[in-house]
Amino acid sequence: PAFAARSSSVLCGCRLRARMSASRARAQAAAYTTREGLPVEREAELREACRALGIGGLTLLGLRDKCLEFEDPEDLAARVAAHVRRLEPQGLLTFHEARGGHTDHCAIGRAATLAWEHAGDPGWHPEQLVGGTHAHQPPRLYHLASGEVAEHPERHGATPAQITRVPVGTAAAAKLRAFRAHRTQTQLDDWVWGDEAAAVARLAQGVEVFVQLGQPFAPGEQGLLGLTLPDSRRDE
Repeated sequence: PAFAARSSSVLCGCRLRARMSASRARAQAAAYTTREGLPVEREAELREACRALGIGGLTLLGLRDKCLEFEDPEDLAARVAAHVRRLEPQGLLTFHEARGGHTDHCAIGRAATLAWEHAGDPGWHPEQLVGGTHAHQPPRLYHLASGEVAEHPERHGATPAQITRVPVGTAAAAKLRAFRAHRTQTQLDDWVWGDEAAAVARLAQGVEVFVQLGQPFAPGEQGLLGLTLPDSRRDE
């Protein structure tokens, strides 16, 4: 999948990307902002986190942090669509436009969703379709979600069939490395920087939740795009 996010948000869904790497699936990330006060350090942290998660490609578009909501939604969507058409991913992972938890998250989620809806239309921004680039709509779009959405999807405009739950399990160590890569954001979290075994065990019990868009849905899905790997907790 391609992942549309702020540069500081690659921790979201990181168990998924660690498992994709382990199964040799190709993950690409597009980060749309950088923190103005710490641009060099934050970019280095982002790249380190991507390496920890096995993300093989990273694109930085350099938009200003905390200002995405002021960007023209169609222009931003077109920038996302250009990458979708170039990479032709099987899926697109992003934030929900209203439940992103941050104005930048919501703005890029809105733009990525709009891009997913229109990137397969050759009449939408046809100037992008040059040099062998074709219109392409990924078969599946996923929105990152919370446990509340998973437990009560109907309260959030979804159905139980749309919910994907991905146990962290064996990807916990990679997830911890990604947390530690973002030192400027996790340095005050004692559990992240304390006993490593305890931190990995804590993360291994977690579940990451996503809402599927793009039918047919896959009820009970435990890996995005049907990608699953053995979970350590099932082997115990």
